[in-house]
Amino acid sequence: TNHANRGKSFEKLIEDTNAIYEVEKLGLIQKIPNEWIVQRRGPQIVNAFTRSKSTVDFIGIIHTGQSISFEAKQTANKTSFPLSNIKPHQIEYLTKFEQMKGIAFFLINFSTFGRTYILPIIKLNEYIQKNDSKSIPLSFFEENTIEVYRTATKPIDYLSPILKLL
Repeated sequence: TNHANRGKSFEKLIEDTNAIYEVEKLGLIQKIPNEWIVQRRGPQIVNAFTRSKSTVDFIGIIHTGQSISFEAKQTANKTSFPLSNIKPHQIEYLTKFEQMKGIAFFLINFSTFGRTYILPIIKLNEYIQKNDSKSIPLSFFEENTIEVYRTATKPIDYLSPILKLL
């Protein structure tokens, strides 16, 4: 996986899970595409960049009637998650989403260990307010967030632990 495509396999697993949620009528959650500007030199693409900041990766509704919105992030780091991977506009959007009574979080995958965690936006904001560090240690995830597991039918079953909290 090159730098441009990191996290794509993780997003694909989420999209596969979302398709199963839709079939099982548990939720309708979709990937939000980015709008790209492509620069060409003749038929060859020489550069591409997003037109504007997107909100987050996924948004939808679950069968309880609640809106859900989240950003998927992946790191190969073994000891922590770099906060530089999270953009301020994503924090701002998810914070507002939660204030409107939506379910808002980051889905963080530690690819080296194959472990995924739900980091609610409220927990992220609390961490940022209390800590001056540039990363969140793995131990914080282990002690303060919800680990997500693969099931027999879902590659990343992030909805089951959320529904238990409702």
